[in-house]
Amino acid sequence: MGLQLTVTILGGGQPLANAEVILVLQGYGGLRQTLEGRTRADGVLSFQYSWYFRPAALIVVPAGNFWSMLV
Repeated sequence: MGLQLTVTILGGGQPLANAEVILVLQGYGGLRQTLEGRTRADGVLSFQYSWYFRPAALIVVPAGNFWSMLV
């Protein structure tokens, strides 16, 4: 069974369109997986991943004159 993580990326309180987002997943035994995507016009992006993994970090690459942020 797969899991889904949906995020909304904002910049200055407004949706950040076409921002590159990297999701780092951590699995058992130190296994890692990285997924990448770009936000829609409304700043939303969804990632699909296996139940075997858990989100470890979400990295937003600068877009719209905003700095990268690790959360």
